[in-house]
Amino acid sequence: MAGGIPVTYVPARNTIFLAFALALAERLEASDIFFGANQLDYSGYPDCREEYIRAFETMANLATKAGVEGKSRVKIHVPLIELTKAQIIRKGIELGINYGLTWSCYDPAPDGRACGLCDSCQLRLKGFREAGLDDPIAYVGSLTPQRLNAARAIYAAIPQPIGNSQAADEKRVLGQPHGELFFPQTGHQSGIRRLPEICARG
Repeated sequence: MAGGIPVTYVPARNTIFLAFALALAERLEASDIFFGANQLDYSGYPDCREEYIRAFETMANLATKAGVEGKSRVKIHVPLIELTKAQIIRKGIELGINYGLTWSCYDPAPDGRACGLCDSCQLRLKGFREAGLDDPIAYVGSLTPQRLNAARAIYAAIPQPIGNSQAADEKRVLGQPHGELFFPQTGHQSGIRRLPEICARG
């Protein structure tokens, strides 16, 4: 990854997100906002730093009716701020997160596979590698005969239909976000893209 602010930087993105969160929090009379920023593997984004978050928190308490009237004081919580990507991934596994339903890529291929080259993909892959785990989503160039055969074998091993018919079964298996194959009964996420022949039985 290149040094400095990456080309994938989106101007004022987190400021916009936090502003919406602040408005909703004040409307609901809530004083706690939770933000998933991380500064250890933040890849140069200026709005993922601790100093930015604390500055926004100060501004929030100066710019809201609740803050000025002293009714409440906004606190922005950043539980992931000092964790590595590997630690975040392990925590997600502990909490039962299905990472096959998550997405990080800034420049996906036309068929939806992650590029594997942008800063976001590289940070994600580095995190999974350091956590000792395989990333379950598909990347460009990741479809191999071995993975295709493994998906067929797993699908064939499912003991009973997932839905009420084979058509419903196939629709449910192939209808996952970004086309990843997910097998609910086994809890297996193959990371292989949508391919009709995978559903061929017998």
